[in-house]
Amino acid sequence: MARKNSRRILSSGVLISMLAMFLIGGYLLISKEGLVVPNYVLIPMTFDVIGMGMCIMLYLALYADRHNDLGSHHFILMTVEMFMIFFASIISWASEGDPSKNLFNEVGMFVAYEILLLTMLTFWLYIAYVIDAHDKRMKILHYLILAVFIIGVVATALNFRYHQFYTIDAGGFYTLASSVDLSLLAPILIIIFSNIAVTIYIKGLRKKMALFTIVLLPLTAAVVEMYFDTVELLYIVSFYSLLIIYGNFYVGRSEDLARKESELVKQRADILVSQIQPHFLYNALTSIMNIKGNPPDTMFAIADFGKYLRGNLDSLKQRAPIPITKEVDHVETFMLLEQLSIGKGLELELNINDRNFLIPALTLQKLVEKCVENGYSPSHPRGKIVITTEETESSHFITVEDDGTGFELSAIYDKDRAEIFGITTIEHRLKEQVDGSLDIESQIGVGTIITITIPKTKPKESHRFF
Repeated sequence: MARKNSRRILSSGVLISMLAMFLIGGYLLISKEGLVVPNYVLIPMTFDVIGMGMCIMLYLALYADRHNDLGSHHFILMTVEMFMIFFASIISWASEGDPSKNLFNEVGMFVAYEILLLTMLTFWLYIAYVIDAHDKRMKILHYLILAVFIIGVVATALNFRYHQFYTIDAGGFYTLASSVDLSLLAPILIIIFSNIAVTIYIKGLRKKMALFTIVLLPLTAAVVEMYFDTVELLYIVSFYSLLIIYGNFYVGRSEDLARKESELVKQRADILVSQIQPHFLYNALTSIMNIKGNPPDTMFAIADFGKYLRGNLDSLKQRAPIPITKEVDHVETFMLLEQLSIGKGLELELNINDRNFLIPALTLQKLVEKCVENGYSPSHPRGKIVITTEETESSHFITVEDDGTGFELSAIYDKDRAEIFGITTIEHRLKEQVDGSLDIESQIGVGTIITITIPKTKPKESHRFF
């Protein structure tokens, strides 16, 4: 609990600091507008302020996420680092052309570059987290990147003394040195080594392309900056690269969460089946059925119940759609048991004209069960439920029609009552397993018609893009 509170205090402190620096950056930009300042200063300052605002929005999105893991922490750190780059850059541009602020100008450039290196290192740590490999190649890449990072930090720090990359002249203007291209060597090498790891270890084209954006876009921006030294693209383009990776990260994590949730449901079903101990139940029912003196009707009823129970338990273990004929057999067994409680005045009529398609297990049985529950009772025992299957060139159709009491359709789609009818679950299973749809018509005092439409396409399978 104390650790959670300390993290909350730290996160809130970081957010407050970011907001304060954003206001400072906005003030510096506004204060420049009233002066005669060239566009090559105002434009990058504007980009810096916009970048700071976007970093705050991204930080808030990450901060509000309840499923933070190590990958999320890397993104939070990269977001804060990019924010600091924008802030240092705007301090530098705000000092441009003012000799009295040469130190601010040079420090701003130094901080921006050093944090850019740190962002590249954090990006590598994220790559290593995603790959989760610990072999010899990964260790070599890790040590190479650390070495390049340290060399880059030291080389930039030496610029204060030797000005081998850039200098601030007597007029307060930022001036590139002849060897400025070497300043990009460290971040480029870190990016290249990171993406060597991506190429070797990451599977899935979409994820690879997303991670490659942090190579292609910043490198393109760096080349442009080499030829047009008054244009600032590297920082803002790097941030957009981060956004692309962030988007793919969350898409991938959403798929992982959905997959894990599906696996959890399957595990629960398996546990349920194992706890029920089907063989014990079947043997017990057989023993009860064979008790001497049981009337024939009782023996038939127990046999039907055993068949129904076996069908339900088999369906719990069934992951794929089943033939419609098997589902219809299950419905017939269910109706035999319902007739024991309601009476044989409730009839089932089957018009199975199409037998060659699949349906999610228990779908039809559950719909018939809903028809019985909402349309008939011991006080209203007479009626008929008609199941019809038909085939067209494009689809398979199942119609479940009853002449019961009917109900208000609004009850099905009422959020608080939808689970009572169970329609939402049935629709979801139809859509996920066979790309099917469900349509319901009901009139009070007339009855209900339920239509299932299943296109003639292959059942959907679970996909993972990366």
